[in-house]
Amino acid sequence: MSPRLINLNSVKRLYELKSRENKPGTIISSNTRQIIDIGVNPKYIETAKTYWPNPISVIIPVDDSLSHIHLGKNSLAFRIVDNPEIAKLLDITGPLLTTSANKPGMPVANNINEAMACFGDLVDLYVDGGDLSGAEASAVILVDENGVNILRDSPILQN
Repeated sequence: MSPRLINLNSVKRLYELKSRENKPGTIISSNTRQIIDIGVNPKYIETAKTYWPNPISVIIPVDDSLSHIHLGKNSLAFRIVDNPEIAKLLDITGPLLTTSANKPGMPVANNINEAMACFGDLVDLYVDGGDLSGAEASAVILVDENGVNILRDSPILQN
């Protein structure tokens, strides 16, 4: 998938739904090839792939071909999913732009019922990931020209 094939209307709709003007979402993928195919420099993927698949978001520099997604940040968070069912979906759809399941300033939904109560029919597809109320926040790391920088630690990084 090249950057020109990313559905611009879907990106705009997601950012409007979440009232995001300067906070990009996270792109989830089933494998690193999908990330490279949308235009991310493979040299960053080489470093990032040592952390995946795990609940680790890796922020990587991107160029202006993804400006409609990165919202002026010149970087995006990426994650290779560790859920086999979601990975199968991503094999079919390609990478997807995601955000947390909540409206700005509200708590994150812990299950599909809370997400549906929050967004109703404004969302086209819900995927039931079960009860996530005990889930820890994912780790966030930055991979760039300066190497690796942990922005939000997590026990997963200690393994």
